[in-house]
Amino acid sequence: MDRQKTKLQLRSNTLQRKIDAWSKIQLLYCPSVSRLRNDLSTESHSLATIKPYDVPLWLPSQIKGQTIVSNQLQQIEWKLRHAQAYEALDTLHHHLQVRAHLYKFKDRFVRGQGANTRARNAISGAQGRIDAAAAEYRAAYDALLSLGSILLEFGWKAELLPLLPGDIRDLSEAASGESEGRRTMSWIWRTTPAEGAGIDAEGYLRESKCSDFM
Repeated sequence: MDRQKTKLQLRSNTLQRKIDAWSKIQLLYCPSVSRLRNDLSTESHSLATIKPYDVPLWLPSQIKGQTIVSNQLQQIEWKLRHAQAYEALDTLHHHLQVRAHLYKFKDRFVRGQGANTRARNAISGAQGRIDAAAAEYRAAYDALLSLGSILLEFGWKAELLPLLPGDIRDLSEAASGESEGRRTMSWIWRTTPAEGAGIDAEGYLRESKCSDFM
């Protein structure tokens, strides 16, 4: 619909303005990124042809040796991504519990076509938020993999694991192929955040005086 197209274009324009502002600030802390942008522009003929959501931000985890990045910036992103992964898992826990409650409520109390439609819409909304949290975790995990090998950070792998589709289930949900008597808990419920993970990342930013960069 025209209204939906207009809303999508407005959001796209807003995102593009944020990316432009980010790009200017980033050059102050990592001038060598300009070469990567120029290379991308040459390959694509024009950055204007790339949709805003496809424009690479050239974070340290995305550069992967293509140009020089200070160790300090790599440390900053690693700390933030570490906290982001745990935060995404916490969000995932919450919405999985919400979805489980909605399913139980629907089965026990919902009757009639209209009520069932509303219940399905609510479950669909919860599922969308679950998918978004899973995508956020996977993005953080990929960044940690990229930066961990550079910074020689490996201890986090004991707590944070690759998130497979079968891992995304609530506490009462059995894995595919499991019987009721042999039900196991997904690893996402056994992982607990490192104490002060988010605070540590924020404090590191303040100490480094690079909060504008992020």
